[in-house]
Amino acid sequence: MISGMKRIFFFIAAIFSGLYILTVILSIIAAHSAITPVPPSSYIGNSPSNISIAEKPGNSADLKFAVIGDIQIGYGTAQQLLKLIKEQKCDFIVQTGDLVNLDEFFHYRLILGIIQNEDLQAPFFVVPGNHDVKNGHENFMNFLGQNEFHFVRNNMHFIFMDNAVSPLNLEHLRSLLEKGRARKVTGQFLFFHRPVDEPELTDKFAALVKEYNVLYVFCGHMHFFRREVKNGTVFVTNGRGGDYDSDNTASAGYAVIVENNKGIIKDTKIEVPEDFSRYWACIHALYGHVYAGLMEYSPAIWVPLVFSWVFLVLIVIKRLKD
Repeated sequence: MISGMKRIFFFIAAIFSGLYILTVILSIIAAHSAITPVPPSSYIGNSPSNISIAEKPGNSADLKFAVIGDIQIGYGTAQQLLKLIKEQKCDFIVQTGDLVNLDEFFHYRLILGIIQNEDLQAPFFVVPGNHDVKNGHENFMNFLGQNEFHFVRNNMHFIFMDNAVSPLNLEHLRSLLEKGRARKVTGQFLFFHRPVDEPELTDKFAALVKEYNVLYVFCGHMHFFRREVKNGTVFVTNGRGGDYDSDNTASAGYAVIVENNKGIIKDTKIEVPEDFSRYWACIHALYGHVYAGLMEYSPAIWVPLVFSWVFLVLIVIKRLKD
């Protein structure tokens, strides 16, 4: 009976050790997949060079750009949207925050690798979302550059602001809108993560939008898609650029294409069906957590493995002695 129990313990320890070793191997393979190619494209991020590309006028006054919402770990849906956006041949693309689920190196590197693989051939700007800067702005700025900026393209003013963890700075916004007015732009566009819903700001914000001829306001954060027109301004809220809720592992994804064609501005919603990619779910778990744990020497990864191996060794030694 005792000998039989030893064999069972030996078998259990061997299985656990084998599974851990297999997981480590798979996480290394996943890491290779996630970080290829390296480094990220120069088109990705809020760098001065990308801003310079975006504000450079084309051969005509026409302009086309895309806006995609929260991605987090909805990689399969986001990939589908990015492929459709690429087909549109946009002048630039904006992601309205919550690019990543966790604000740390491995999650940033994973999503940037995915975007890089799509070879979008256009500047890809990101405004900070609350998930992107949970632990401060260091990782966001290291990977994506400045958190706020603005530029003028084809006599239209594009303003990117940071309200990820604090209310929108309306005085700063007014100063930027005033710069657009001074250049006599035909329209102004705002991009930030959270809708302005603070009671003390909503009326003041609405007044600014009306006063300075803001044509569009884009944000994310809320887990739905909504387009509404208020006093001539189009408000688009899209928290579904791939992201999904924990109780619903997949949902349809949305992006918006805005086009200025001979002075006529229109927007078109593009939609893809839900795509819960088991492949990317595994890559995320293995690279974003297991491999990250290995590289950062996390006890969550190493302690169970060490105990399993120690247990296995003790059983083997005891069996040899007997």
